[in-house]
Amino acid sequence: MELEPWGRAARGLWEHVRQVAGALGCTGDAFWVQTEEPVSAYLPLEQRLYGFPDQDAALLWDARHGWAAAVEDGAEEAEPLTIAYLGELLPDPDVVVAFVADLVAGRPTGRTVPPRLTTDPDLLRAELAAHAPQLATSA
Repeated sequence: MELEPWGRAARGLWEHVRQVAGALGCTGDAFWVQTEEPVSAYLPLEQRLYGFPDQDAALLWDARHGWAAAVEDGAEEAEPLTIAYLGELLPDPDVVVAFVADLVAGRPTGRTVPPRLTTDPDLLRAELAAHAPQLATSA
């Protein structure tokens, strides 16, 4: 599945990730969203996850699994190692904040096995579009 770069679903994903970043207190526009296949998002965290004090941490989002927390080993081309999956596709940003807080504190949270949240591209587009900000209209 691919999203129209400036379509309502893509704007909804950008807005959701922006809200999560804001709720986490992340500064600037350090996150990115990919609207091409595979539709995904990357949000670096300012905190380190418990048990991984020397590794940068990030939140990853994709259309199949929703939010997940990962650590990076520092290798230039290495994929981040996923530590836990939240198990929700587009949760309220406060739910993501609690997930991260638990991981930082070392409290068990999320899932270790990736959930399969959606396979229907039309349903996903509709859910993403519901998060899109309203555009100003001229009168």
